[in-house]
Amino acid sequence: MPDPSDEEVLAALASASPDAVARLRAAVDDYRSAPGRLVEWRGGRDPAGSAPADSAYPVYDDRVWELLGALQAVGAFVVFDWMHWKRAAVVRDLDLAASAPIADLARLVTVLLRGERFGDGVIAGAVEAGVLPVLAERVLGYLDGAPGARS
Repeated sequence: MPDPSDEEVLAALASASPDAVARLRAAVDDYRSAPGRLVEWRGGRDPAGSAPADSAYPVYDDRVWELLGALQAVGAFVVFDWMHWKRAAVVRDLDLAASAPIADLARLVTVLLRGERFGDGVIAGAVEAGVLPVLAERVLGYLDGAPGARS
């Protein structure tokens, strides 16, 4: 099965239901306004060196998962060959996220979710770099202007 074109990705986003768009809007607001840390790293070597070494792993605040779930609900999850995608560097690059095409931002959600499954911390990179909320706000901005995707 070939990867979807940009037009197909944008059409999927444009068909988002008003409820899904409202969910994304609420998730962005909650993510941006709620206090506290969004990622906490646990595990790893005990600083005193008295415990065995563990692999560090991220624990994500519910706001991170809700934002990612809301992005999926509006169609920002694309089935494609994400492991060989040349633009995956957007995950940790705020400037690229701010200027990437909207279809690539939808693909990025796939990279985040699939990448996290295979390696802890992929989502953390996007959170810590500030990419995740920018990605969501840009998708929401597209939806606000897309025909058939009114909230």
